[in-house]
Amino acid sequence: MASDDVNNFLTRLSRKRARDDEENRDKMSIILGTITSVIAIVVAWYNETYLVKEPSRDWDQERRCYLNRLYNGREFDCIEQLRVSKNAFKSLCTILHGKGGLTPTRNVSIEESVAIFLNILAHNLKFKVIGFDYYRSKETISRQFNSVLHAMMRISEEYLKLHPCAIGALDGTHIPVTVSAKDRPRYQNRKEDISTNVLGVCDPDLKFIYVLSGWEGSASDARVLRDALARDNPFQVPNDKYYLVDAGYANGQGFWAPYRGTRIINACFVLHNFIRLEQHNDLVLQDQDFGFLASVDHEISNHSTLEGNANWITSVQVTDQWTTFRDMLALQMFHDYQARGTTIS
Repeated sequence: MASDDVNNFLTRLSRKRARDDEENRDKMSIILGTITSVIAIVVAWYNETYLVKEPSRDWDQERRCYLNRLYNGREFDCIEQLRVSKNAFKSLCTILHGKGGLTPTRNVSIEESVAIFLNILAHNLKFKVIGFDYYRSKETISRQFNSVLHAMMRISEEYLKLHPCAIGALDGTHIPVTVSAKDRPRYQNRKEDISTNVLGVCDPDLKFIYVLSGWEGSASDARVLRDALARDNPFQVPNDKYYLVDAGYANGQGFWAPYRGTRIINACFVLHNFIRLEQHNDLVLQDQDFGFLASVDHEISNHSTLEGNANWITSVQVTDQWTTFRDMLALQMFHDYQARGTTIS
């Protein structure tokens, strides 16, 4: 009998534990369900109260509106963003299509491609930055930029005609490039940027007449100029003419260097020449001091450095004669300036 009582007691105890475990599971299920519901309610309330929901957007429509404002809106906005007037922009698109071979794609028009290209150059923007404004991927921006670039190269001869006897100004400019790891030391310039050193020569109308690219960023401006003079198809400077250069070059025959602290005008090659031809009233350049440029042009047109002959200058050398000439010309320009000031007052 004692054994039966023990067995009955253990059976009842086991059943009670089973009932208790089931009740506990039911309670935990209710508690967890309640907590989950409360959390969902709190999250929904927070999102509704504090978060601004992104509405559904028509990216194509927004892109069209942006482009329409860019080159069909205000003249000021077009010049500010693309560096060209609306008429010049439309003319450039026509020329790049007709002569440069630029064609639209299924999703990108010629106008959008050219706008992307000009926008990047005008503000030195990265592809991923311009892609955000145009609602395009970085890959699309890269493809369109290179398509326009190739078209620009096809029309470059029309806007970079060589006139070796023209008088003007020249300088070197560093343009960022991407090179292999082994070439990086040669292309690293003084500012430790990776670039190519490009020589640009302008005539008195600020149009480029000679461009030499390809030199490493570590090369000095003077070295690039010496190479330009020594090439098989050289940059030619007549003995009785000279170009204005900055203080980084030697003051020698054919190259008139200023006193330290003077700067000369740099521009942007083919596009710059195009703007000069198509956009006679350049609002950007109107902000510059053309008075000084006009006085320099006047002095250039009324002075000859040496008795003329048909020979070309083939090297850059510092001479006492040329330094004396520079001093005398600068003094004469200063006297002319004083005379004009006296007349005005």
